[in-house]
Parts: sequence; structure tokens; C-alpha cells
Amino acid sequence: MIMKLNKTLLPILLLLATAPAVYAQSVLTEYRTQIAEVAAEDSIASITTGVIVGGELVQADSFGCADCETDTPATPQHIYRVGSISKTMTSTLLSQLVHEGVIKLDDKLTKYIPEASGLIDENDWAGEITLRHLANHTSGLDREPALEGAARGPIAGWKDKIIASIPTTSINTKPGTKYAYSNIGYGILGLAIERATGEPFMDLIQRKLFDPLGMENTTFVLSDEQMKMVSTGYQGNPNDDTFDSERPRLDHSGRGYKVPNGGVYTTVADLAKYLGALTDDNSVLPVEVKTLIHQYPEGISTNPDNPNSVYGLGVTMTLSNDGEILRSGHGGSVAGYTAWMGYNPKHGNGIILLRNYNKGGGYKDITIAQEILTKLNNM
Repeated sequence: MIMKLNKTLLPILLLLATAPAVYAQSVLTEYRTQIAEVAAEDSIASITTGVIVGGELVQADSFGCADCETDTPATPQHIYRVGSISKTMTSTLLSQLVHEGVIKLDDKLTKYIPEASGLIDENDWAGEITLRHLANHTSGLDREPALEGAARGPIAGWKDKIIASIPTTSINTKPGTKYAYSNIGYGILGLAIERATGEPFMDLIQRKLFDPLGMENTTFVLSDEQMKMVSTGYQGNPNDDTFDSERPRLDHSGRGYKVPNGGVYTTVADLAKYLGALTDDNSVLPVEVKTLIHQYPEGISTNPDNPNSVYGLGVTMTLSNDGEILRSGHGGSVAGYTAWMGYNPKHGNGIILLRNYNKGGGYKDITIAQEILTKLNNM
């Protein structure tokens, strides 16, 4: 299904009614065809995708079924889980608060969470961890806590799971010296933000990010009406080619501590508003906030073999050899769902991919999206 272009896009289309526009349209057509082929090849559930040009959603498509048992076709209006893309929203909230002077990036974690002194810490590093370290994954913390059932339980209990997880989480490297992706680190960051502001984390991000951007179907807790539009997640079994929808269904009631780091539900249109805000100088987000988001620790890459792959505040970035950001974004994966968004902050172009299955043809859709985004940026 193709989303109709709204009136705000007409000036863009008129402006681009030139040779570059013809090229852009051919690129969009190429992309739609390639993603349709991936969806047909996988033949599992659905892929919903959106293309942003100049900060605006210009194309949205869905291929496959939102619920395969009822043969319900997917549409761009369907809601998907986006996993770790949630981290980018948590870090955007953090950057807003820093810009407003509410908190500082280099505030010590123990200022807000004194319980962090109970981390497994053989080198007395716990007192060195800052909010910046948590946001750019240089805190040195484990990827996951060793607490049994940490990622299970009602959403209302996520903060209790964070506190219970701290004594089971190790600090493995000196804070600020090495990149090490940490889900529990982002959970702790969300709780630190809540304590620093005195406002519940989910309410705060709703008030400061989702509502101002008009992200009406972006949430951590689904309403009854939204539940009707959630695509059914399909989790691939590791030992065969079968898929299970029960595990993803159970996760809708809660996923333990994984709220600030992986709890968001959204639509392609809402995510496009957010992505556009990360690239548009006239958006709800001040330029200073976006500058903070795209800061990264000098000399620390996400891949030892690729110094041009870095992590800012909640976003992965690919740099040119002279330091220009070629692509920024994040991926996400939770039970029965995978997601990816990539964008160029300078050109305002981006691509979103949402899937309600976690197994398929080697995630070829992401490779295709990255190649198409490069073409759009080179127009």
C-alpha cells in the first residue's frame, strides 16, 4: 500500500519538477521495487518502509501481512515495535534537558543513582561513570545484567528491575575509554533522567518529544485502539524455519527493564516526523540539541577495523575521511520485530524500515536502504 502524499509535499514536488526530480523519482521507484522483492523472497510477514526527502515523508509502502493468521495486509498505518531505536529518543530527551540546563552530560551517574555504587566493580570505576558515558556506550558496563528475568515483567515495574539489575552488572573497562554497547546502560540512563527531573520517564518523553512532534501513535503503553493496529510479531525459532507469535504477544504486557532502551511502539509516519526533526533546522528540536546528539568521543570507534564508524548520543554514524557525517541512525531488534532508520543530517534525507519478523534473507532490506540513501544524498 502506498501512502497518499499530503499537501505539504506539493511544493517539494513542484520544486523538484526538474531533471533532479526525474532522477529522484527513479530512485524511489527502484527502492520500492527492491523492497517488494525482499518481502516476497522472505514471504514471512511484512515490511513497512518510508522515504524522507528534505525532512518530509514522500513515499510510504507496506508489503506482506500485518497478521498472517487473518490475512490482514500491512499498511503504513500499522504500529510496529522498534527496539533499540528507542535509545535515540532517550538520548534526544537527554540532549533537550542538557540544552535547557536541567542536567549536564558530564554529571556523575551516582549523583542521580547512588545505587550505582553497587555495580560489580573491581577497579573502583563506578564513581567515574557519567551520563555522557551511558549515552555513547563508553560506560564499560555489561551489555545485559545477569539478573534472571531482567527482561520480563510488567512495564510498571521497569524501574524496580533496573535497581535489581545493578548489583548483577559488571564494569569491564574504564569509563570513557572504549565503546561497548550496553542495553542495561541505557535503562539506567532513563532512570537517571527520571530522577534528575522528578517526572516519570515515559510522561516526560511524551511531553517533550512525542507530543511536540505530533507523534500520535508513538508510545510505550498501547491504548485499546492502538492495540488493534499493532502488527503481529513473528519470532523465528533458532533450530528450524518455523515462526512463533506467542512470545512477541506476551511482550506487549511488559519487557522488564527494557523501556528507555527498547520499549517504543510507533508508525512509519511518526518515525518520519522524528527523523525529520533530527535533520530540519526549523523543527521543534533546536539546532544545539541536534549538535549534541551528533557529538561522538574522539578516537573511539564502534569497530576497531573502521575508525569512521562512531557512536554519538544514541545514534551510530558513518563518517567520511574528513569527518563529515555521511549517515546517521540506529537499528532495533526485539522478539518478533526488527527496525532500522538511517538519515543524513545535512541533506535531510532518510529511510525507515519496520518489520514484524526477525528472520529473513540476511537483512538485505537494510543494505538496499543504505545504497538508496546514498543515491538520494548524491542528487
